[in-house]
Amino acid sequence: MPKDKYGIEHNPIQKIINKAKYKLWYPFYMSYLDIRNYKKVDYSKDNRWTYWELRDPLKIKYQTSSWGYHCKACEALDRDKTDHLEYRRNFERYLWSKKINYINTNCTCDDLLFAPLEESYGNGGEESLDPTAGADSQWTIVEKVRGY
Repeated sequence: MPKDKYGIEHNPIQKIINKAKYKLWYPFYMSYLDIRNYKKVDYSKDNRWTYWELRDPLKIKYQTSSWGYHCKACEALDRDKTDHLEYRRNFERYLWSKKINYINTNCTCDDLLFAPLEESYGNGGEESLDPTAGADSQWTIVEKVRGY
């Protein structure tokens, strides 16, 4: 039997059977993923988004976005401009209920996110960009505990 680059023997007939299974199964699986991951999003003018997902059809999710908050991470790094933090608050409610439950707040600091890229552009791209660059630029806050 032929061996692959890792030294594992493969049965050629089993390879053909696996390829045939994949060719038959793949279109059905992809259509399932399209249905399962369907999301209806409504963008409004005042930085509010409304989501409805087919994977969780009894809930409607909301997100509000606001800018200009004080960034404590930039203050710790002694940066001049610290009022650029973006908050995205996430809420959800059931279809039959008017009660909106708070989930969490996602925070993004654009200065920390793009600072490594700007430094790389500043030196002409001579030094490679660190793969973990901008890792501390996003975090999640849970302002109050959800009650169930």
